[in-house]
Amino acid sequence: MRCARCGLRMVQQNAGGGRLLIVSERLTLEDDRLHLPDWVRAPLYLGHDARYFAALESSKRVNGNLEMVVSAIDPNLWDDIWRIEADTENSPGNALILFGLLEARGINVLAAESSVNTFSHNHSTTIIMSAAAYSSGEDLTQADRLKNAYPQLNELRSEIIAYLGDQLVFRPDGRPVLKVNHMRAYRKLSDDLRSGARLVLNRSGETLDNGSARLTPRAREHLSKAAGLEGLQYSPAVDTKDRLIRIIFYGQLQPRKHHVQIAVKAEMDGALRTVFELVYSAGGNVIRNNVRPCPPRIAQTFQRPSSVRAPYLDELQYKTIDLTFDLPGVTDEDLALTGLDAALGAEARTWPAGIVVLKKSWTETT
Repeated sequence: MRCARCGLRMVQQNAGGGRLLIVSERLTLEDDRLHLPDWVRAPLYLGHDARYFAALESSKRVNGNLEMVVSAIDPNLWDDIWRIEADTENSPGNALILFGLLEARGINVLAAESSVNTFSHNHSTTIIMSAAAYSSGEDLTQADRLKNAYPQLNELRSEIIAYLGDQLVFRPDGRPVLKVNHMRAYRKLSDDLRSGARLVLNRSGETLDNGSARLTPRAREHLSKAAGLEGLQYSPAVDTKDRLIRIIFYGQLQPRKHHVQIAVKAEMDGALRTVFELVYSAGGNVIRNNVRPCPPRIAQTFQRPSSVRAPYLDELQYKTIDLTFDLPGVTDEDLALTGLDAALGAEARTWPAGIVVLKKSWTETT
């Protein structure tokens, strides 16, 4: 699951709403510096020397791991962070109308990006904002919104529709392409801070040192007690939708994890289902999966049975599946893995099942 060029460990798309998770390879802590690769920092607009805030879990999880979150947003604002997503006609003045309205309502725009989208006559805008100073009759004050488990800004949304008018893009059913959603991940972090489940490490913010975050004395002391600093490993991941970097510090005792990479015929009905079914039948719980087009350099190495000379790539396109899984509740893991190995081998020998096992590692993966 690692890109040979940049060390990228995993890219996974959540089909439910444009969320992209980018996970770096596991690293070893050195000189109290947490290296954050460019592709992890980019969605948060964190340059090599940008200001950031960090919060660390106050107690270990069941598996012994701890999580630190890194954000470009001040923790004092985490309670009331919102995302606006809007599609408008690509015409002058829309940005002026939208940002002018938000400014007039006391909205603090924290980050925004926009561009012409796939349909060249439309313009897509995403805004990350704090509503701490915003209040209205229907949307209430911040203090009253925080009493609601699922707050809404319906009045603000209605105002945006009224101000932009027919400049908004409308779906065939008449609904505007406009979302105003509460970023619940930040609300959950804020709740954790209040309950003591997390502690803020730098309330005034720190600056990155050439793309690395330095452990504060408080963080160093906490990690030393909870996990030990000698050989401590960590892995940073960025959630592009929630604009958060999550850094997992791995405890000393880790459950065994296993990895397999498989190529399947892209047009073969049931091939994906077969792979997941075999893992499930062995008692496997998939922790991470990555399905992507198979690189030609790998596909070119596949050969048909000796009776056929042409390489697979002549007629067929493949995709690869990377699976990392564990075996919770399985008493004899070695027996389960032997059975899975045999089942995969049987599928690989069946043509045209179209399953090729590229590599496997029945050990703890990093």
